[in-house]
Amino acid sequence: MTQVSSPTHGGGCLCGGVRYEVAGPMRSVVFCHCSLCRVQGSIATVGVARRSLRLIEFESLRSFDSSPVARRWFCGVCGAAIYWDPLGEPFVAIFAGSLDQPTGLDAMAHIYVHEVPDYYCIADDLRQYSGPMHPERSGSRLEELPEDHDLDLADDVEDTAVEIMAEGTAPNRRVGGSA
Repeated sequence: MTQVSSPTHGGGCLCGGVRYEVAGPMRSVVFCHCSLCRVQGSIATVGVARRSLRLIEFESLRSFDSSPVARRWFCGVCGAAIYWDPLGEPFVAIFAGSLDQPTGLDAMAHIYVHEVPDYYCIADDLRQYSGPMHPERSGSRLEELPEDHDLDLADDVEDTAVEIMAEGTAPNRRVGGSA
């Protein structure tokens, strides 16, 4: 598994209405084949600590509660998928297609492979899981970051992008904490 730990890595939507930075390590790409990710149009996800995601431009950022435990964030103008938010977890999953290139990331696994549709097949040697990589994590579809990483995920998991948007606070706010 590769983690990219550049000082910051940027990304955003097609029209520029949403821009963000990740200040910290990004986990290797996981391909989620669940129907929710497929319908939204993005199956490649990159886990990051919630507090490391900082919204720079977010006027057009919108959300949809796709389940009782997850919210999906996208640009309300161009429709680009931005990130998946497992509510109550110390991480979010950025949709890899929204990251600026080059990312330096590699791929590590496929999850929810029992939901792969009939129009494509998985043709690589990455590990495959019929559900989440850690089924004991109720409500979460992403693997926990390994114990030897540099993130302390328990710190400052207070604010969410929902609160930032609801409060109408200024840009340059972190999704998981103060600016």
